[in-house]
Amino acid sequence: MLTRIITGVTLTVVVLGLLTLDYFTYPWSLGLLALCLGALCMAAWELAHLLPNDNKPHPVTAVLCVAALVACCWLPVLPGLEWMEHQRALTLLTTFIGLVVILFLVAMRFYHGPAGVVARLAAVVFIMAYLGLLPASLITLRWAGHDNPALGLACILVTIFTTKCCDIGAYFTGRFFGRHRMTPVLSPKKTWEGLSGGLVFSTLVSLLLWRLAAGLTGLEFNPLWAAGFGLTVGLAGALGDLAESMIKRDLGIKDAANWLPGFGGMLDLIDAVLFAAPVAWLWLAPRFAHFSW
Repeated sequence: MLTRIITGVTLTVVVLGLLTLDYFTYPWSLGLLALCLGALCMAAWELAHLLPNDNKPHPVTAVLCVAALVACCWLPVLPGLEWMEHQRALTLLTTFIGLVVILFLVAMRFYHGPAGVVARLAAVVFIMAYLGLLPASLITLRWAGHDNPALGLACILVTIFTTKCCDIGAYFTGRFFGRHRMTPVLSPKKTWEGLSGGLVFSTLVSLLLWRLAAGLTGLEFNPLWAAGFGLTVGLAGALGDLAESMIKRDLGIKDAANWLPGFGGMLDLIDAVLFAAPVAWLWLAPRFAHFSW
């Protein structure tokens, strides 16, 4: 437990430091770029290494594809590409399709007979969608405020903290009050009581953080909206945690890696946020009439 706390505090300081850099480099958002590239590329490397040898794509291929999807979120801030600001979805989709086509062309160029090519291609596409498309929905919210750098940053921070607080609330509630197992096969230690406690905690944290964000950014505070945000984002995060548990259980491993003491790997750390990201976008995008993909 102490190791987990020390690692968690260290990671929190690093994340807050990078997001502080991000605030002062807006709209280039260099801190967020470093954070996303580092975390998602590490997770892509881990996931590629976890796959069976017969179906394992080269980890560098997975990392480069995820990095390309992350980087394309920054294209609209480049000089001459401002017109892409309102074409973010098209940009992301075009990049994804382009990468899939390139992967096929490379595979065809070096094809010498049956050798698991289809399985490796499918694995890379899965990694791109899981670690590229899903988090991109949260990344693009960084520019939701346009000339207000605090607004987009608040969207990202509230989403991350709400998701993580659901996990924390579920852990402690389940530890002291857990009686009924929720998913005996996927994650035997998770209980319905733990999930309930986590959702209550994430809802309360969402109310608190959005109230604070309203004072700092000028947003109108709506308690019902904030509670709904916390409840659904927390639930999505819990499902994201279970999704990664399914991946690890299917591959017969406990942790994605071991370079984050107390947590395992980067994939173990960001799994909940991956599912929470698109749900957060569905809540937040409609609030900004001037913002679109």
